[in-house]
Amino acid sequence: MKAARRFDADTIAQIRERKLKTPKRSRRLPRPLKPAFPHGAQRQYQRELSGFVAEAKAITKRAILPNLPSLISEINSKVPSRVRQDDMIDDLAALIAEARARLGVLFTDSMISAIASRMGAAVESVMRGNESRQRDSLIPFNIRLGSGALTSEVRDYLRLRVSENVQLIKTLADRHFGKLQTEIMQAITQGKRVEDIESVIDDQFASMDSNAELIARDQVGKINGQLTEISQVGLGITHYRWRGVGDERERSSHRDLEGEIYSWNSPPIVDGEAVHPGEAIQCRCYAEPVIDDFAE
Repeated sequence: MKAARRFDADTIAQIRERKLKTPKRSRRLPRPLKPAFPHGAQRQYQRELSGFVAEAKAITKRAILPNLPSLISEINSKVPSRVRQDDMIDDLAALIAEARARLGVLFTDSMISAIASRMGAAVESVMRGNESRQRDSLIPFNIRLGSGALTSEVRDYLRLRVSENVQLIKTLADRHFGKLQTEIMQAITQGKRVEDIESVIDDQFASMDSNAELIARDQVGKINGQLTEISQVGLGITHYRWRGVGDERERSSHRDLEGEIYSWNSPPIVDGEAVHPGEAIQCRCYAEPVIDDFAE
């Protein structure tokens, strides 16, 4: 049996001195969590906007299709051409105005606001989940993050975004009704049949539905990106690492920022615009929190 090794006082003192001189290693923190994206909120918003477009299409067809034969006969009557066209334009404008008025009764401002509010609440719910997961991931390392986004700040922010979305939806309808009136008028003056004009209506509302889908994607992405900023700053996270999706649809200007670190106080200039991830039109990038400072 080996005798226990003995250390004299000088040796113990030297060991202690070496320990004091050896720099402490920084704690190795877990890899930052990738924030979840509110895909469910996007799908729901898209469904509700598509429902708005479908109702607009149905109302328009009920208002216009039964009256197309009389509009066509007006343009073919023996009345002077200038008068015939003016009468047809006035009658068509009245029918379009009737359809728009009926849509306004079915989808009031408050109802459109409720649709946008549901979307905002769903995005906030995902943001709160991201906050909770980020906090919980650092508790084993005795790191306590801040409280996160203030309820009052989020409420004020979402109120503004909801108001903007109401205007976006109303403008979408106004723009497409205006285009529809022009296209129907051209089709009638070109001698198109009723079936052809119905196809014109279908095509215009298909375009409106595509634009509604774009609004849903863009607005959910923007709101998610900006709520992420409010949340991370509230947690005490001052910097983020730019992350993209890395597919063929990603813009080269965004791909160039991959992995770069930025301060929430100083967004990078991308395509001539100062933006954080998610703020540019159709941007699918996200902000990966930088938590290295907490390891000090």
